Amino acid sequence: MFELWLEQEKKAIRLHFENVRVLCIFIVVFIDFSILSLVLLLEGSWVVLLGSIIFSVLLMVFMLSMISDKKQFMEPLMTSVERELTTEESRQEFAKQIQEQAVPISYQPAPQIKPCDIMVAKDYCYVRQPRKCRVIRNNQIRKIILDWEDYYVGNRGHTRWCYALALYTSELENPVWKGYFTDKNTATKAFMQFQEILPSEVVAEDLVAHPENKKKEPQWKFWLEWTLCMLFVAALCLLVRHFQKF
Repeated sequence: MFELWLEQEKKAIRLHFENVRVLCIFIVVFIDFSILSLVLLLEGSWVVLLGSIIFSVLLMVFMLSMISDKKQFMEPLMTSVERELTTEESRQEFAKQIQEQAVPISYQPAPQIKPCDIMVAKDYCYVRQPRKCRVIRNNQIRKIILDWEDYYVGNRGHTRWCYALALYTSELENPVWKGYFTDKNTATKAFMQFQEILPSEVVAEDLVAHPENKKKEPQWKFWLEWTLCMLFVAALCLLVRHFQKF
């Protein structure tokens, strides 16, 4: 059953992310074309032109390998399978739960990014996300937090709100999974779906419904960031004035 699920998952990944792959291929071809056009425009020697062609071909091969399904999805997935599903029985049970019980939750890996999916089942979660495709065992999760965050949009630095849902396996580590939602109801529904299947001892914090429980960032961090920003701007101004003297 696991091998059958794996083949079905390969097809689902290829179908879901086909447009992204086509866009990446277009960008790679455009970069290579720009490099060759620049060399021809500068009228470089045939040695430079030949070197540029070789470099462009190598760059294209490297970039295409990096955006392949194998590199983006299957390698991190199989690494996770070997670590989390160590027996044949656990692999078969995982495939059975994902196929028969899993509830898909659509989320964004980051604000304004193409949505991905996490499949939530009784004992396992499966993340279908580029570079982070993996299996999560629910008994390893220690905390789930629903919070809100702001992010910048546009050239003028406008800010908007979004909702972030994160799973933690330890207090001292980064979240094992984090998803963003633009709609409060969708984020709350996803939070409740996780609560239904996660072990009872998992700490669940809904900071959207209870903002008073949210920890405030230390003021020194705020002032340190602003100080570093002002020092950077001052350094740029001094650098510009220095070069204007020549």
